Amino acid sequence: MKLLLKELENLKAKEFICSYSGKNGYIEIQTDDVNDVSNMIREFNKDNYISGDPADNEYLRIVVKSKDKGNFIVKYFRNGTYVFNFYQERLKRAF
Repeated sequence: MKLLLKELENLKAKEFICSYSGKNGYIEIQTDDVNDVSNMIREFNKDNYISGDPADNEYLRIVVKSKDKGNFIVKYFRNGTYVFNFYQERLKRAF
């Protein structure tokens, strides 16, 4: 997870908030370019297999928000895979 945070810090979008709750990690990113952040996370996950122990229900949750449209993507990483949950119709149109 520390490697992912380092990658996020290197993005042009410097404004992000990171906090943790128990075993579960939570990252909130506010950016003008949702696609760049999403692609970076996807590539990182492919190479590093961000994962959690299903027995402990451990996971990393990443929320990506667009400053302009107020839309967001929530990604849950478990066992080296990711699931996209899209919220708000405007986000679907943005892609």
